Amino acid sequence: LCADSPDPFLVPGAHRLYRAESTDLLEWSEASEVWANPEGGTDPAVWCVSDTRCFGWFWGGIGSSDGGKTWSVEPSVSVSVPPQLPDVVAVEGGWRMFFLASEGVSSAWSADGRDFAMEGSLDVGSASPSAVVANGGTQLYLSGPQPPQ
Repeated sequence: LCADSPDPFLVPGAHRLYRAESTDLLEWSEASEVWANPEGGTDPAVWCVSDTRCFGWFWGGIGSSDGGKTWSVEPSVSVSVPPQLPDVVAVEGGWRMFFLASEGVSSAWSADGRDFAMEGSLDVGSASPSAVVANGGTQLYLSGPQPPQ
């Protein structure tokens, strides 16, 4: 992600999404621009529901039908509450989005990876969430203010 201005939170202003490829996760191709959001935006979430069909949230829904090589606005991607700083992971039976909302870190669920319904606040404070599926479970990492004890 790269902004056209020195301040990545400046809106409006085009923000661009770049893609790089690797076969070994050590050496990467040169990043190439795959989409520019003229409305601005920061911290996109990108997830793939198949080898070719991918979705994202970049201050609105975006989609790709070629494995993420090109992107366009995808109005069918919907979230019942506009997410800030989203992260999406595949879990059994669907996808879960973690994001920052007015009540703190919250989650939303989707069976198809497109239409997310709000589940509610996780009561872990207000921070930027990052989710990782590992060891048979989902681990949620938070960056920001210390969560409540």
